[in-house]
Amino acid sequence: MVEHLEEEKYQKMSEIDKLKVQIANKEGDSSILSQKLEKLQNELASVDEKLADKKDKLAVADQQLDELNKDMEFVKERTETLRQDAMQLSREAQTGAGTLIKTAMLESMVTDYRSKMASLPPEIKVAFDGSPLETIAEHTAEVLHCATLLYLGYIDQATTFAEGQGGGGGGSNGMKWGRNEDEDDRRWAHRCLAMANRMMRPKGSKSRKR
Repeated sequence: MVEHLEEEKYQKMSEIDKLKVQIANKEGDSSILSQKLEKLQNELASVDEKLADKKDKLAVADQQLDELNKDMEFVKERTETLRQDAMQLSREAQTGAGTLIKTAMLESMVTDYRSKMASLPPEIKVAFDGSPLETIAEHTAEVLHCATLLYLGYIDQATTFAEGQGGGGGGSNGMKWGRNEDEDDRRWAHRCLAMANRMMRPKGSKSRKR
């Protein structure tokens, strides 16, 4: 539409220029030529008005398109962010579910151990005296709490807690303790649990030798 108006404007301007030349050279009736010139000038003004209106509308449309493109880019970026967040939440949910399942499994094993130990004769029970299995089964919550403190680096608090629960028979206060630089989370957790098991043994007890 704009191209059509531009072409029409060019034609009107060409006709106006020709009429001006004719009037200047007195080619024909000047009154008629002047009337034609006035008419063409009015038509040119109308074309200019329409052309300006179209250009304004195109400018508005271009601006709206630019804003739409920016909005689409924002939506795209936001969608990707939400996708990443959803994946992270999914991983966290899976990790949380795994932790709950492991906790339930531990509770089930402890319950089963206690049930079976109650029916065993004393000469067989003695084989479990001082073993990690016995300590964890008899003091599940305490061992896990102590292990958690160790895992988080609260060594003094873990020692105080163990001693407050009557422990201290299997740990060594002078022993160097800490996470190795090349130790992954799983290995570190296993070591913390083993140390907590030792720390929670009653004072005076000894580790069973294999």
